[in-house]
Formats: sequence, C-alpha cells, structure tokens
Amino acid sequence: MLIIPGSIVGVAADQKHGMTLGELAAFVQAAYKEDAPTDAVVECIATWRNSIKRLKVSQGVKEETTNEHEK
Repeated sequence: MLIIPGSIVGVAADQKHGMTLGELAAFVQAAYKEDAPTDAVVECIATWRNSIKRLKVSQGVKEETTNEHEK
C-alpha cells in the first residue's frame, strides 16, 4: 500500500493474477484511515481477465499524512 500526499494506491503483489481479497481489504482500510470520503471515486487498472492490478483514490484524501513509523 502506498500512501503519498493526496492519494492512496494499492498494487497487487501478483500482477499476473491480480489483487487478493486481503489486499483489497487493506486498501479500503487504508482509505478509511486517511479519511477518504465514502463517495470518493476509485480508479482501477485491471488485467485482461478483469482482475485488479492497481487501485487509486485521490479525491478527498489529506495532502499531508503522517507515517506510523515516524512517531
């Protein structure tokens, strides 16, 4: 999971087969943790089999985030 100022990006570990349910759940949890609104649009890049390769939310995500490891 990548959390960069202004967006949250989830990338499947296996780019050929796509994102797992656990990876999808982690993406959603990260989005909620960063206060992304529930009506934010999710951008998706899929494999040719329509499996999720990459997800991104940028609408409504805080520009400045704090990294848990910096505390």
